[in-house]
Amino acid sequence: MDLKVREARTVINFLEVIQDYSPTLGWIFRGQGDESWPLLPKAGRPEFYNPDWDIKRNEEVQNGKPHPRPPQDLGRFNGWRKEAGAYAQSLPSNDFESLAYAQHYGLATRLLDWTENPLAALYFAAASHHDVNGAVHAYFGTAHVDVETAKLGILDRIAVYTPRPIDRRVLAQAAVFTYHPEPQIPLTPNLLEVDYAEAGPDGLDLVKIVIPFDMKHIIVRHLAELGMSRKSLFPDLEGLSAYVNWRTTWVDYSKKRMAELRKARA
Repeated sequence: MDLKVREARTVINFLEVIQDYSPTLGWIFRGQGDESWPLLPKAGRPEFYNPDWDIKRNEEVQNGKPHPRPPQDLGRFNGWRKEAGAYAQSLPSNDFESLAYAQHYGLATRLLDWTENPLAALYFAAASHHDVNGAVHAYFGTAHVDVETAKLGILDRIAVYTPRPIDRRVLAQAAVFTYHPEPQIPLTPNLLEVDYAEAGPDGLDLVKIVIPFDMKHIIVRHLAELGMSRKSLFPDLEGLSAYVNWRTTWVDYSKKRMAELRKARA
């Protein structure tokens, strides 16, 4: 099914576009610095996914092996979980919360990061890769993870998972995830179910909003003026340092740009 593509060149333009995909209706957002990147959890990306593992696992299942190997990413997660106790005072006992914890600390999992705050997604789309267009993806999930009943490896469809705040970053970024039972398959648009048909004007559950590369610097500056910056999204010393570094380079960029404009007008 064809992906619906919109474009936003300014923060105001972006806010106008997302009126059709309101977070109050349940839409979530993901910003990516390069619009060509697929929507793949890290566990499904080539450097972390070995298709031979799945072939051997399927053979073991079909042959009735009593204890077939787990999916590759869940096996990696189980190994991480056994050792993580030595590095943290406590770990969540719930499987999904523990998976989110692992994702938060960089493990390649079948979770994909999203946010309920569209401006946070816009920041991530515009803050890097300034030589290519970025994108904000808006997704309307009709399945949601119930951590009390859902089981890792048994849930068989892409579902939205809203975690409890693990730390200040998760809270500041209004973090939410999508769970991908087959992380090697990119998320693509589908028709919304009848019950959700009025959630978006396109009838689809996935929309891409392209952020032109030549507007990224301006968008990041305007977002900072609105209080959406590395400092607010990463409320710790690392985020503060990154923000101060950005502010320094932005001043230099602004002076250079103004000099170019004055020269062009002369």
